[in-house]
Amino acid sequence: MRKILSSVVNRRKFLKSSLLGTGFVFSGNVFPGLINVNTHTASFESADRSEGIFPFYPYIDDYNFGEFIPKDQGGKFVQMELIGSEDDRRIAEIVKNGLLRKNLGNPADWSIFEKTELEKSVWFNRFYYLPSFARLYYLDKNKSHLEPMMEILTNWIKENPPSGPSKSKYNWFDMQVAWRSINLSWCYYLGKDGLTNTDKELIYNLQGEHAKILMKDFGHKELNEFNHQSHGALAILYLALLFPSLPESQMLLQTGLKIIKHHVDHAFYNDGGNVEQMFGYYPFMTSIIRDAYLLCLANNEGDPQHSIPLMKKMYVFLSEIAQPDNTVPAINDSYEETITFIIPTLTKIIGKENLPELKRTTIFRDSQIGVIRSAEDSQESWYINLNAAKLIGSHDHAGRLAFNVWHNNKAILVDSGCCNYDNHLLVDWYRTSEAHNTVLIDGKSDFATSQKDVQWVAKRYTENVIKQLDVGENYKFCRMVSPENDETNNGVRWTRDIVLIIDKYLIVHDFFESDSEHTYDTIFRFADIKVSQSKSGNRLMIDSGEKLILMPASRRNSETVTLKNDFLGSHAKNIKTPTSVYHFKEDGNLHTAFLLKAVDNNSEIEKIKFSQIDDGIRCELKLVDEYNQNLKATFVNDNVETQSFILTLE
Repeated sequence: MRKILSSVVNRRKFLKSSLLGTGFVFSGNVFPGLINVNTHTASFESADRSEGIFPFYPYIDDYNFGEFIPKDQGGKFVQMELIGSEDDRRIAEIVKNGLLRKNLGNPADWSIFEKTELEKSVWFNRFYYLPSFARLYYLDKNKSHLEPMMEILTNWIKENPPSGPSKSKYNWFDMQVAWRSINLSWCYYLGKDGLTNTDKELIYNLQGEHAKILMKDFGHKELNEFNHQSHGALAILYLALLFPSLPESQMLLQTGLKIIKHHVDHAFYNDGGNVEQMFGYYPFMTSIIRDAYLLCLANNEGDPQHSIPLMKKMYVFLSEIAQPDNTVPAINDSYEETITFIIPTLTKIIGKENLPELKRTTIFRDSQIGVIRSAEDSQESWYINLNAAKLIGSHDHAGRLAFNVWHNNKAILVDSGCCNYDNHLLVDWYRTSEAHNTVLIDGKSDFATSQKDVQWVAKRYTENVIKQLDVGENYKFCRMVSPENDETNNGVRWTRDIVLIIDKYLIVHDFFESDSEHTYDTIFRFADIKVSQSKSGNRLMIDSGEKLILMPASRRNSETVTLKNDFLGSHAKNIKTPTSVYHFKEDGNLHTAFLLKAVDNNSEIEKIKFSQIDDGIRCELKLVDEYNQNLKATFVNDNVETQSFILTLE
């Protein structure tokens, strides 16, 4: 049975050990002006402090800390802006060369950004960067790696006493406490052979203070499905299992297990998607479930097998939505997180022989996300991601019936992505409808996400839906619908069809059902590639390193096109890339279609015939290529009881 200490260090003793610190204070590095302090020599005996089993040692050689534990998206954006890397040696070098001093001043003001750049403020105070020093010590066995780590920690404790007074409003609250608990656990267990007893006592006592606040913040709140709560539960399990001598350890364990079980059961759809619809967050949330499993398994607590079915679904979800560069699509408030590191860890836990079968083309009906891929042996490689926008508001953008397209491993059409949450562009641009591959009806963007002075609006469920995914012999067809009662549609029922034909031709067909006059702006958001308008009309020439063409095919050839540059969030940088807007006006129903295909000197489209038929629309493409074939694609309206899409090749 665990040895439980009869009492926890009181605040006076805690502050005394914190203020006296470790003696690792030296000029010319992290805080060159910090006054040297005397070494506190209080004893720290292993018999007085029980330790748990740290289950992550097998991963230390192969993974940088930030690779093994993906960040929340707020932290990731700041990480990439300030450091631009997850490489531990690079992180340690930048921190030692004055990152904190340059940003926080000397002496350090740990709350300096709270009122102006909150995400940057919490990034510094969550200690994302401290485990990098501990991992370098673990690999090199050089104690000099631990000196800046302890210097930073000692300085922080002096300026941020857990019971005040403190200038900070947020440093002892919510995710800040959770992240610090986890990061300090890694510092302790990776560095413990090189840390003095004083260092270990300082960290242990600080973890005790974190335990109290985690229980207060997360332990007594109503269960929900928000990622902050599941992350808080993971931090609670870290403390309960790795620092079992803490007086609250049994309560911590019960609380952490209860919360994690709730999130395993309720925070993910049956198809594996997360109920928050956050794709960049998904590797982070996967790591929460994975690491809770590993902690419980190693320390013989809880029922870790309860998580295995979910981790199998996570493996499938991440693998099937992944873009050709092995990143998740930057849909909603998301960074392009890689799956390169999280998938092998899931594979190791699940076992290769137990991995579920993966599909190249699929629909996640609960998440309302679809993926179309060309055949594995196709001469051309296509990836199309389809997002109905089941949720809009909070972290979720207003890109209804949006889609992303990659061709031959190059991004062509993309959502605008996201930016650092401190940046005003988040609400001014990225969350609005016009930042996505969608359609504005009567120029109307989603009202809630277009309020320039509101960063976090309430999220709402929509009736936008992926209605159908059909894989035929020579095509892959998807239909999405946004109903007329959606406020953004102004009474128009909008059907969007996307079909990939013989892995060469991508057609986007929109049908707008209305009995009145409306305008329609069809938006195509391009990646960081070259786009120019053809001299022969409204065709767009695309250069991604290879040549493609985007061709409109309206019934009356009445569209006009505008080509401009708008913001794109790309790997934490806000750049401007091409956007085309095709403008239509119609009194009554309207069908439009666009063709996207690769072109070369030997293959060109002679013409597109676009004709109305009784039960839908037929888009006839006469192709002049090595096969001299005609292609006819027929899109049939929903109100007709027949096949939605018919393809004939002649």
